[in-house]
Amino acid sequence: MSSDLEIKLFKEDIKFHDSLIITTFGGVSGIVGDYLIEHLKLEYIGAIFTELAFCGCEIRNGQPLAPIQIYSGEYKDIANTDFDQIVLITTKFNNSEDLDYPLSIKILEWAKEINASAVLTMTPLYRKEMEIGSPVNVYHVLSDSTLEKYSSSLRSQPFLIGSLSGFPGSVLYIGKSMNVPVITLISEVHPDFRDSRAAAAILETINQFVPEIEMDHEPLLREAEEIESQIIAHLESMQGGGGGDSSFA
Repeated sequence: MSSDLEIKLFKEDIKFHDSLIITTFGGVSGIVGDYLIEHLKLEYIGAIFTELAFCGCEIRNGQPLAPIQIYSGEYKDIANTDFDQIVLITTKFNNSEDLDYPLSIKILEWAKEINASAVLTMTPLYRKEMEIGSPVNVYHVLSDSTLEKYSSSLRSQPFLIGSLSGFPGSVLYIGKSMNVPVITLISEVHPDFRDSRAAAAILETINQFVPEIEMDHEPLLREAEEIESQIIAHLESMQGGGGGDSSFA
């Protein structure tokens, strides 16, 4: 099923060691991906090519990039942790449903090939009733018993019952069957506006897996506060008799 996808690395001498592969595919996870690239100065090292979906490219800093990009962080030999390097697989494009299953297998096969320590995915849990500025709950599912040691230190809560669709769901159950440890983070998100607060909560959770690779999420919280102030001002103007349609993204 994954034969239609090709992972191509742009350098032959890339070293991977105890990697945590993080996947971010749009939405709140896309905010997380952009933040990791900029804050950790990740290097663009490769791409996943496929005929099953996207026709186009992303432009970043004036440069055309493949639709599904692979970035790598610096290897740091960190004591008492399973993860010494972050590898990011990210896209701005919406996956077709036909791509979710083969892409899951391809990434998990590659994770085995480079001896990655785990794959981390994230998915939203939409809460229409969330109030603007309210705390964001993050939940987790751990596919492998070797990851259970993180449960006591995680500030996220275990996700005990429900269902996960699309790519995050398929990676979780296929990873379990392939003996590739998978961490899935599920973050509460308001469906109607860009939620930098949810992205900050996810980053804070990821930081608990790689505590020595500091990911300061404060800028995202400040961005969230600015967006929330705009929303509140807009709602107040509407209640005061203003009109018109607008949206926040």
